[in-house]
Amino acid sequence: MRKDAILVAAVALVVGSALSFGIPQASAGDGPQWCHNEAYNAQGENQCSSNSDCDGERTCSSAGWCQGTSRTSVAVCLPPKFYRQSDQPEVYYQFRSDMHCHVQNEGQMAAFGGFDQVTIVTEVSMAGQFTGGCGWPNGFYRAEDRPEVYRLTGDNGLPNMGNDICHVVNEQQMAAFGGFGIVQVVQAGSDIGRGRGTMMPCANP
Repeated sequence: MRKDAILVAAVALVVGSALSFGIPQASAGDGPQWCHNEAYNAQGENQCSSNSDCDGERTCSSAGWCQGTSRTSVAVCLPPKFYRQSDQPEVYYQFRSDMHCHVQNEGQMAAFGGFDQVTIVTEVSMAGQFTGGCGWPNGFYRAEDRPEVYRLTGDNGLPNMGNDICHVVNEQQMAAFGGFGIVQVVQAGSDIGRGRGTMMPCANP
């Protein structure tokens, strides 16, 4: 069984009619069991661009804020967690209640803390939008077939995750960061910049 064939998937609901500013008018929500953590919204906590950005029957107002009644039960939400179907090698990461991704390879699973935290289930049923390959946790990384070292930083509301990436400019700078011993060497072809912004040279610490 190949551990490096790791995968996470999802499906998203988007409800509401868009105005010229891209904010939908308040209308019927996604339902009392629609599970969404508004704290992770890209617009800011409890802010929205569509009804699916709001929990339960809450709707997105014309001012861009969630309003109304949240879901009736917290039990319907999957926690941020890794899952694998018992007869399949692929691992899926439910990183938000409405989004999941596939872990790119064994090295990325190690960066997330290892296979011991993967829950094995009879049938995988992920929630929300499939975002493709997972982004990497913050840290220093190098592909095994390349000399470049990348530093991943920032805070996007998820555990140890951010949006920033830079490349270490030389050995002296890497030494100032703590040395090459803190660099995680990962499989060739890993998309280290997945989900990150524009690549920039790293600033000195």
